[in-house]
Amino acid sequence: MTLNKFKKTAICFSLLAAFGCTDNFEEINKNPEGATTEQLEQDYNNIKSLFKPAFSRIYISDITWQYQIQQSLQADGWSGYMITPVPFGDTNNYDYALNPGWNGYAWERAYVDIIANLYKVEQRAKGKYDQFYAWSLIVKVVQMQRITDMYGPAVYSKYGAEGSALYDSQKDIYLQMFKDLDFAVTELTKRIDAGESSTFKGTDLSSYDGDYAQWVKYANSLRLRMAMRIVKV
Repeated sequence: MTLNKFKKTAICFSLLAAFGCTDNFEEINKNPEGATTEQLEQDYNNIKSLFKPAFSRIYISDITWQYQIQQSLQADGWSGYMITPVPFGDTNNYDYALNPGWNGYAWERAYVDIIANLYKVEQRAKGKYDQFYAWSLIVKVVQMQRITDMYGPAVYSKYGAEGSALYDSQKDIYLQMFKDLDFAVTELTKRIDAGESSTFKGTDLSSYDGDYAQWVKYANSLRLRMAMRIVKV
């Protein structure tokens, strides 16, 4: 009886294996209602969609608790820039019992929400739609200047590469950020001079509403801020 059950089971598995293998596996598993690659590329949507999560950690104002964790409860408290009037949790930076959850939060969110998405922008836009690549560099520098000022060495120029030596020194990160902003300013200024209409409208979540000139002005202000940080180095 048991032997017959084993035989039946073996036959069933054989049939499943035979019918489960098919040459048109990809076609069968494709959602007929889903958007195609060509449709996603219309109006740069495959690039524009990546900016929203990047903006969400820099600009949007409805995530105050997240800003509090990565800024107020981290370095601000540890350095004595601000303090709470009462004991706050079992381990916290205010008492110099550093909280690893607070101290790593800015790093994690920077790479998961911002840098990962901007890396995809670089892959899809660089050399093809350089206005978006230039824009992504400005947004990247906004975040990474904070990260390197908080942590020192970080993954910047080698993000997406394989290997163990991925970290850049803070000096090298600053030098690369200046180069990135130079590219962004040059690229967007060229489009402004040519009278090109902005392709950022509807995607830009800041008050600039996609205005190339405003983003150039902002990039230049970032260069000035960075220069002031290193003026006495």
